[in-house]
Amino acid sequence: HGENPTIKEGTVRPKEINWETATQNEKEIYWEAQDKFRAENPGDYFRANSWAWRPIWNFTCEVCPDILTEEDAKAGHFNDNHLIEEDRARDIAKRLREKMDLARERQKKYEAEAPNKEKFNKMLEDAGSFIFNEISKPINAEYIEEFANFAEHSGGFRIN
Repeated sequence: HGENPTIKEGTVRPKEINWETATQNEKEIYWEAQDKFRAENPGDYFRANSWAWRPIWNFTCEVCPDILTEEDAKAGHFNDNHLIEEDRARDIAKRLREKMDLARERQKKYEAEAPNKEKFNKMLEDAGSFIFNEISKPINAEYIEEFANFAEHSGGFRIN
């Protein structure tokens, strides 16, 4: 969540609803309004499931060793409300944008290698062995770019 996100003039955060009494239609209207608000205000919230988040955070740690502390790097893998202050969030955004070519190269390499890894996983599965799980955690340059946009406009952020 953004600590002090930049809010676009004229946008309004949707009012919370009572989830216990709201109808399905009211819930859908709320989620549509929330999605619209977040699209217009990228520093408000960044969402990524654990399979998407780990490669984003790993890449961020790799390219920002002078911005992130060891504690930041570790805490970024847990949902324990760890704070990255505004100045460092902006520095992260800037660095990620500078490294987008590297992210795209990594994604391209991953996509080229994925079919062989999938075959290897299938072979291991057929043999009753473990699965090489790297295939499940690909780097996605678009997600890195979205995270950079969030970080820039977040006013600092908490990982939770």
